[in-house]
Order: sequence, then structure tokens, then C-alpha cells
Amino acid sequence: MKLTLKDPAMPKLTILRLRSNRSSTKRPVRRLTSSRPVRRLTSSVTLVAVTALFAGCGFELPEEVLLPEIQPTDNVAQSPDPSITTVTIRFRNLAVTEAVNVEFFATNNPLTLIPDDLFVDENLVTSSIGVAGTGILEPLREDTLNFPCTSDLVLGTFGGSFLDNETGDPLGVGQPRWAQDSSLGLCGREVLLEFGRFSGEFGVRISIDD
Repeated sequence: MKLTLKDPAMPKLTILRLRSNRSSTKRPVRRLTSSRPVRRLTSSVTLVAVTALFAGCGFELPEEVLLPEIQPTDNVAQSPDPSITTVTIRFRNLAVTEAVNVEFFATNNPLTLIPDDLFVDENLVTSSIGVAGTGILEPLREDTLNFPCTSDLVLGTFGGSFLDNETGDPLGVGQPRWAQDSSLGLCGREVLLEFGRFSGEFGVRISIDD
């Protein structure tokens, strides 16, 4: 399957180089509060069950979408209209053969230690994301979520867990990425999280529209 990324009308995005505390060979010491904090898929049961559920209901997944090309810019993020109180998060799986659990976290509660206080169970968001609200995107699929936004908003991904689209077996993980409204002005804007292989490695890119 060949992925075509062409859309000259796509708005320019600011590609942010955000901090990462997860190396390619070792997960961070502190993740979530429980022994299995991030709800990763470790077997084929969940993915197969969801597929079987929709098949039994006669539900068909949407047609594959052609993903527009994202052009990086050197523009600096500007403060949005303070009256706008939501932020749109767009999740995009660029992988051709792998599904991805987006592992999205967000909170409007003031945090003391970032990103440690962000990546905890109570901030995990899966509702309305992916197949049946599981947070899983199939290959070449995207989804959007509107999230309440205040000056305390912090959002991000633990890196994404990449899965075999047929069996649900884990294949690899990306690096944590996050952003704060207080420094970037997220309210009223769109945040794009792109998951896929970059330079041959599983990873995620985060950018904010101008």
C-alpha cells in the first residue's frame, strides 16, 4: 500500500521540538501510578474483539484517507483569542501496516512536575478516540478530539504503542511528547499528533497550527 501525502491547501504548522525523557532502548523509570499504568495492548484479544464486534453489527470502518503533507515552518506560536475555551487534537497514524494506541493524556489541573504528573492514570483519555473509543487507530487513519482548554492545560502522548494490525501483538513504542497552554497558547488551536516510522524508528511528531 502506498501512502500519498499531497495537499497544497493544508495550513502551515509549527513543528515543535519538545523534550523527551524516554530513550529508544529504555522506558522512563517513573510512568504511571499503577503496576500496569499505560493501557497497552499485550495480546490480540482486545483488537480482535473490537473488530468482531463491528463485523457482527454490520459496521464498516471508513475508507482509507489520503493524508496531506505537513510542511514545517519557523513561525513562532501566537496567543489565541482568550474567549475560546477548547483545543482540537488531531491524531494521525502514518503507519501503513501497524495500528497504534495513541496513549493520549491531558489535564487542566495545575501540575507541579511535568511530564511525570501528566502521565498518570487519571489523565489518560481514550473516549472518542480510535476504534470504539479504545484509543487505537488503524493504519492510515486519523481522528479528532475537542478538549476543554484553560491556561493550565497540559497535553501529550506517552509515545504511542505500535501494534500488529492483524494480531494486536506489540511491535514498538515512540517517545513521550507534550505541550503546555501557558507557554504555547493552545486554546482555540489545533494540535497535530502524527504516529509512524521516522528515520526507520517508531515515533511521534507534535505540531501546532499557526
